[in-house]
Amino acid sequence: MRRNHRLLPGLAALLTIFLAVAPAHAEDAGKAAKEQARRMQQQLRKAEQDKAQLTQEKGELEAQVKAAEEKLADLQRKADAATRRAASLSRELDSVKTTLGNKLADSERRLAETTQSLRQIEDDKRLLVADVTRSKQETAVCVEKNGKLHAAGRDLLREYQKKSCSDALLQGEPLTGLKQVQIENFLDEQRDKLDEQKLEAGARP
Repeated sequence: MRRNHRLLPGLAALLTIFLAVAPAHAEDAGKAAKEQARRMQQQLRKAEQDKAQLTQEKGELEAQVKAAEEKLADLQRKADAATRRAASLSRELDSVKTTLGNKLADSERRLAETTQSLRQIEDDKRLLVADVTRSKQETAVCVEKNGKLHAAGRDLLREYQKKSCSDALLQGEPLTGLKQVQIENFLDEQRDKLDEQKLEAGARP
């Protein structure tokens, strides 16, 4: 108890000092709290501004993403349409190739047939030219023979016209028969000439 009594004056002094210092410390603490509150308010405003800016940027990014998605979808639709168009064109190309291939094969076939026909026509033409040449030669021979037959016929007519009554009597004269022999010789000569000009059926001159 005595020890406690000795401590009382010191405690009293400390209390006196604390009471003297406390108001100043409380004032400083208030200022610090106000400053801290002000700073927190500034930070809050800054955070709200950042949040608003981020929200705006997020909206813009979402709009850009949506636009990009729409553009991508449009490009995909165009790509799909292009793919379908390419497939359609490929089918058309295959059809055209098939049609042209068939036409080409038909043209080649008709060309071969035409070429063969032209060869046959050329062969027929050569044969016809040969036949015409041979016919001309045969015609010339016939004309020549006809001229000779005509001459022989005229000779016979002349001899017949020259024959007189005395010749007729001499021809029938039974003793010498000279006139008859002469006439027969002439007839044999004319017969030989006619035989030379005779054309057998199917024979070439």
